[in-house]
Amino acid sequence: MAILSTPREDVQQVLEEAHAPGHIGGAKIYDHLMTLGYYWPTMEIDSATFVKRCKVCQLHGNLIHAPAVELPTHLKLVPSISSGK
Repeated sequence: MAILSTPREDVQQVLEEAHAPGHIGGAKIYDHLMTLGYYWPTMEIDSATFVKRCKVCQLHGNLIHAPAVELPTHLKLVPSISSGK
């Protein structure tokens, strides 16, 4: 696979196209671009910066995507010590 040297003026468009399928984060965009054969010296930093400017990525990036479950309770009743009054 040949590496596609990307001119600086095309970087924004390439990042938008890599980001279009979903809000996957900077590291995933970087990996995706590398898989496609793109390269420019600041590609990793540019990918992270692009994601930081995406409002949807910022709103949903740190959410835990697991179903909600009821937390178990481990409360044990402890008899109180009365003062004898």
